[in-house]
Amino acid sequence: MNTIFPIITEQDAKLPFYLKGIGSQENQEHIVRDGGFSCYHWLYTITGCGKLVIEGNEYRLGENTGFLLAPNVPHEYYPVSQPWETRWLIFDGDAISDVLKIIGFRRYEIYNFPNHQYLDSIFNEIYVSLLSNSSIKSVECSSVIYRFIIALKKAAILSDDLDCKGQYYITSTIQYMQAHYNEDISLDDIASSVDISPYHLCRIFKDSLGMTVFQYLTLLRIQKAKQYLIENPSMLVKDIAIKIGYNDISYFCSIFKQYENITPMQFRKMHGIR
Repeated sequence: MNTIFPIITEQDAKLPFYLKGIGSQENQEHIVRDGGFSCYHWLYTITGCGKLVIEGNEYRLGENTGFLLAPNVPHEYYPVSQPWETRWLIFDGDAISDVLKIIGFRRYEIYNFPNHQYLDSIFNEIYVSLLSNSSIKSVECSSVIYRFIIALKKAAILSDDLDCKGQYYITSTIQYMQAHYNEDISLDDIASSVDISPYHLCRIFKDSLGMTVFQYLTLLRIQKAKQYLIENPSMLVKDIAIKIGYNDISYFCSIFKQYENITPMQFRKMHGIR
């Protein structure tokens, strides 16, 4: 794989994610960047071993291990054994910081993949796209970078037992709410279903999804209400309210309008049901 630094047009720079460079090193040299790099930087090990030094910490970069750095983070990395074969990406975009924040990225992260086949497939897809004459290759690369970021999140979950436990609680909580959304369930009921304290569950849920347990339950009930409104055009709104867990139709309509900015009947009309 040769190094490619694609031309970034004004239109490319407006994409949520755009590639600034891709390449590989058969014998990765010693790199010191006192001021960090100007954009997001990903590097991972194919064979051999290296070491990353950052913020007073040292990290071993064995096979299938890589790092992602935010812009302007001082760092150093060097081979521990040769040949240290690496691949790297540099990228940027207006959506990068927000998406990385959502998946829990800080100033830098170390990731370990079970194998590098998936990463290799992403790199190859980007590389082939850049070599093509496609008029939308920048958009195609943007899409791949997004999938790559999601892959990093999955790798972080697999390599972090605490995060795994948190994901278990969140998944189990959502499954419980999906099975009981039409019932009068309390926070204690939901927390008991996953054998955790209400306080701990609320903290995990808020940290991961950015909303409370009951905000998610409300969104779930509204989602179900919209399905009933469309799929059962003859069903009365008050009956739909009861089916999704609201005994007070006025309260249901108020909540529906709060989240959808229209009433249930207006929602039906918007979809051609009168």
